[in-house]
Amino acid sequence: MKSDIPAPGTFEDWCKLSGLDRHYVRRNYSTVRRRYEADPLTPMPALPPPEVKVRDRYDEL
Repeated sequence: MKSDIPAPGTFEDWCKLSGLDRHYVRRNYSTVRRRYEADPLTPMPALPPPEVKVRDRYDEL
């Protein structure tokens, strides 16, 4: 089955097509790499925006 999206050449290209920044990839490398190796022709679905961290009153100390 052919995809309309051109196949990425490398893991880095695949991450860019998936919209993953390097900080996310660095924190979740093993999970992202397993997903890439399972299906390198399909980018990952878009990630939800990160949740806003609730400030703790001790953060200010």
